[in-house]
Amino acid sequence: MKGKTTLPKTISSTDNSFRARSRWCSDCALQNYLLFLTFS
Repeated sequence: MKGKTTLPKTISSTDNSFRARSRWCSDCALQNYLLFLTFS
């Protein structure tokens, strides 16, 4: 039971970091797109 209780914590933490990274990438892509529209 101890292994089953610790496993979801690692999965949730990895999922949170993945979501934060994808959100940062989308923000970066949006800024690059706006810069592209500005300078094109």
